[in-house]
Amino acid sequence: MSIIKEAVDALAAVAAPSATYLQESFRETAAGWRLAFEPREIVESGRCLSGDHWQDWLATKCPALLIRGLSSRVTTQAALEQMTSRRPNTLLKVIEGGHVVHVDNLEGFVDAVKEFLAKA
Repeated sequence: MSIIKEAVDALAAVAAPSATYLQESFRETAAGWRLAFEPREIVESGRCLSGDHWQDWLATKCPALLIRGLSSRVTTQAALEQMTSRRPNTLLKVIEGGHVVHVDNLEGFVDAVKEFLAKA
């Protein structure tokens, strides 16, 4: 069994939904195996996402595409519908997959983007 497989299996035991996605983030360095990102930066990024961002979202009217994975546990259908209804030229497309929909359903993601771009 490879060290990557062992690490992914260990990670899956404690973070099952993220294990497959994180597998692509493992890097072997001179200091050993590391993640390709700094976990503290991810926490800080999450902190920056908290709050009221309506003014930013409503600041433009250019075409926008929101893609939601049907099984996402991070976004809600209601929140994205509100974003769509409040901002002109916004299209919401819901496709099979979880929050990391471009990994879960690459074909559906690409089709949604192509359809959006063809109409833009």
